[in-house]
Amino acid sequence: MKAASSSGPAPAAPLGGPAERACLATLILAGALFRAAYFRALLHWPYHREALIVGDGRVYHDAALRILAGSPWGVPVSWQDPLYPTFLALVMKLTGSDLSGPLLVQHGLGLAAAVLAWVIGRRMAGPVAGLVAAGFVALSPVAVYYEGLLEKSAPGVFFFALAAWLLASGIATGSARRAAGAGAALALTALLRGNTLLVLPAAALAVAVARPAPRRGPVVLALAAGVALVFVPAIVRNHAIRGTWSLTAGQGGANFWDGNNPGNKTGTFWVPRFLRADPQFEEADWRVEAQRRTGGSLTSAEVSRFWFREGLRFWTESPAAAIRNTVRKALLFVSARELPDTQAFPFFRDHFAPLRLPLPGMGPIAALSLVGAAISLGVWRARAAELALFAGYAASVVLFFVLGRYRVITLALFAAFAGVAVAAMVEFARRRERTRFAVLVAALALALVPVWRARGPEQHVFPYLNIALTLHREGRDAEAERFVLEGLSVNPRDVPSLQLRGELALARGDTALAEQWLLRAFRLDPSLRPLQLDLVHLREKQGRPEEALALVEILLREDPFDSSVRAEWTRLRAAVGR
Repeated sequence: MKAASSSGPAPAAPLGGPAERACLATLILAGALFRAAYFRALLHWPYHREALIVGDGRVYHDAALRILAGSPWGVPVSWQDPLYPTFLALVMKLTGSDLSGPLLVQHGLGLAAAVLAWVIGRRMAGPVAGLVAAGFVALSPVAVYYEGLLEKSAPGVFFFALAAWLLASGIATGSARRAAGAGAALALTALLRGNTLLVLPAAALAVAVARPAPRRGPVVLALAAGVALVFVPAIVRNHAIRGTWSLTAGQGGANFWDGNNPGNKTGTFWVPRFLRADPQFEEADWRVEAQRRTGGSLTSAEVSRFWFREGLRFWTESPAAAIRNTVRKALLFVSARELPDTQAFPFFRDHFAPLRLPLPGMGPIAALSLVGAAISLGVWRARAAELALFAGYAASVVLFFVLGRYRVITLALFAAFAGVAVAAMVEFARRRERTRFAVLVAALALALVPVWRARGPEQHVFPYLNIALTLHREGRDAEAERFVLEGLSVNPRDVPSLQLRGELALARGDTALAEQWLLRAFRLDPSLRPLQLDLVHLREKQGRPEEALALVEILLREDPFDSSVRAEWTRLRAAVGR
């Protein structure tokens, strides 16, 4: 599929004419006003801290506070990628705020990413493509949502867009400086999202296929030098913490198995039975389970390798199921749905009016981007950088599992390829080339099929549950119960929410109501260990310690190595005088 002037890079002045610059400024101003409205609405909500400082956000926030308190590392282990807590600490230090300052800076990075999307789209297909790309990033509710979280996405979107622009420019001009900048930007993205490591070979391949043989060597070397400039300090940091030479986070093996095992039927993050729903315990839980399965003590690197092998075993033992799951994940990557985990876009959209504005979400952007990528294949050498980074990053996510916050890193490239498609349509309409225009419209209709039909969870109860858990820890149980009930109205069969409702009743001494809710949760998932222990505590509160001890002994026979069960067994034996 080729468009005459829309398929190749359009000759234009580097910064465009006055009309184009005015359009860009208008888009950026509109994006800034959109972000200001959302920022104000979010921070005026009484529960904004409880909504934001949860899950991974709490881990990053606490790590940043440790850095400010004098810890040189912030994240004391190498399970989480280290860059984002450092970024948060720096912004907190400069702004004097642990929440509003970081969110404002992230919104600023979002606007900068919109400018980069303009540059990328313009380089590929001219001013129309650039302005469409800038508009999609500046006015995307999804982009504004992620920028308003304590989450890696905003800096990730910016660095990845910067890498795409610098790599494309470095390839086109042979500039070693820009190639080195692209390498550094990709490495910084990898320290935010470890899967970006797998994009580095794609970047090198883009240089190899797009540059003439005698002149590709210096560009590849510069790209590698930029990567090394960022990675060497990270390697030294990890060695200082653990005494082992490792590059970035140690959860790669666990994430690979999570997306490649018989239990994962969705292609998104799957919570195995042994994993507690709190990122603070993730590393310990994955390690304990790996050691239970192997019967020995394992280092962090050995834990990661074990889970990699388990994921590969799924491929060798069930190749058909693995392929089906991979196809499902590929479709989810271009889905209109914003796949949730700890946070959920629908929750924030329902609570904050700016996100409900009739602005384009990922559905139309993804469909147009598929058409734009198909057009770009016709001039693939000229767009090797953009195609390689887009395809390489998509593959790096699909290899593991798909979440909205993983996909959004490529937002600027999604928008730029969408701009290519729109520019081609505008060009064909201007030339009155009805056949070519009809072909593009048909291609867009075809692209909409996987975009809108891909199935995945959109609404999610986790934000309600996380706010309720935070309020419960603060002793604000009446408010916590309100959020639990709101969450159960979204999903009446959510086991953790049913469990928390029972725990709240138990905390105020209403054992009859607690039994009702805990048993309802138990019937849905009898294997959940914290729920089993809640039933033990219920029997004890009901004055039936012998029954509580009998339940614990059953659990101990199921798993003699569970330290929490053994502690309960010891305590209850003493309580009943055994």
